[in-house]
Amino acid sequence: SQKDVAVFSRQFATMINAGLSLIRALHILEEQTENEKLRETARGVRTDVERGASLAQALGRHPKVFSRLYVAMVKAGEAGGVLDSVLLNLAATIEKQVELKRKIKSAMTYPVAVFAIVIIIVTAMLLFVVPMFEELYSELGGQLPLPTRLLLAVSGFVGKFAPFIIVAEVLAAWGLRRWVATDKGRAVWDSLKLRIPVFGKLIHKTAITRFCRTLSVLLRSGVPVLESLEITSETVGNSVVATAVKDT
Repeated sequence: SQKDVAVFSRQFATMINAGLSLIRALHILEEQTENEKLRETARGVRTDVERGASLAQALGRHPKVFSRLYVAMVKAGEAGGVLDSVLLNLAATIEKQVELKRKIKSAMTYPVAVFAIVIIIVTAMLLFVVPMFEELYSELGGQLPLPTRLLLAVSGFVGKFAPFIIVAEVLAAWGLRRWVATDKGRAVWDSLKLRIPVFGKLIHKTAITRFCRTLSVLLRSGVPVLESLEITSETVGNSVVATAVKDT
């Protein structure tokens, strides 16, 4: 997780600042890291450094653990002789990103929970409550209002085709996920997210916050402006904002 990488970076910075060599520091991290995946990664990085690769090159061979932002900052830190400071900045940046994600999830938990409860209640009413009224109305006779007849029709349709509706929803969710994974689908989906009432502004502000924070850290670490903008466009989390950054 990002928290593991943040702790890894902070411990790495402390040992570098204390005067330990890269290989010795990586060996200690390999022994102390509790996360199995990160331990294997540290072992691979140490092996590559022992074979003559730079730290940035060794980290770049593990893109699933260390992002391009991470590798670029480490490369700048190695070139400027301030690797310990850069690693501390990375740890702080990752921790802020984790905290930002936590705040976003916390802000969206309540409305999402309310929406889920409403869906469950409406589904239960259509499947169980409305059919009871249908039997009562049929016994009383007479012509029902159009809205009531429509509600009864929807209830009957849902009750009769419930399994097919569930399968269709699962297939639709799977298809949407596959479509969003494409470049065109991602662009359309991200554009729609920015137009959602209330949530659109939250998503937009989150992307801008990531842009400002990431660009600030990269420039402060000595990464060239053009490379910083290119890396930042990959970390904002929204393809619309990323395109705007690339056009800059």
